[in-house]
Amino acid sequence: MRETAISEAKALCQSHKSAFLSTFSNNQKGFPFSSIAQYIFLEDNHFYFFISDIAQHTKNLAKHPALSFMVLGDGAAEDVENARVTILGHAHKLPRADSESLIAQFVMKHEKAQQYAMLGDFHLWRIEVARVRYVGGFGRAFWLEKQEWY
Repeated sequence: MRETAISEAKALCQSHKSAFLSTFSNNQKGFPFSSIAQYIFLEDNHFYFFISDIAQHTKNLAKHPALSFMVLGDGAAEDVENARVTILGHAHKLPRADSESLIAQFVMKHEKAQQYAMLGDFHLWRIEVARVRYVGGFGRAFWLEKQEWY
């Protein structure tokens, strides 16, 4: 059952391109800040966000790298039985010079990101997964541990 949940959660993350990203707000202390961000999910089971240094969520991550983000299945957003994956983790900014091949992979999945790749203020952030919550429908909810994910 858990192996199926892990497989389904990874497949959902692989088939989508964007997530609802939540960071700790620098401006509104004590409150989370949510936005939408594009990602890639690679065979190493890490997520990578390619985000601008001037974006609010990036500024938040620079001060507090803990985050969560949710990938929502293809069903209606208001359908509580719609499959979803919530990732809890920590973001790590990668040096631009060391991440060109990953940026190229990002651009392959997100064609419009090519214009951002030419800007110097966009960087990849790798997410180290701490824990995963997978909901595959009614009565199918699992906490998946870091060692299960990797």
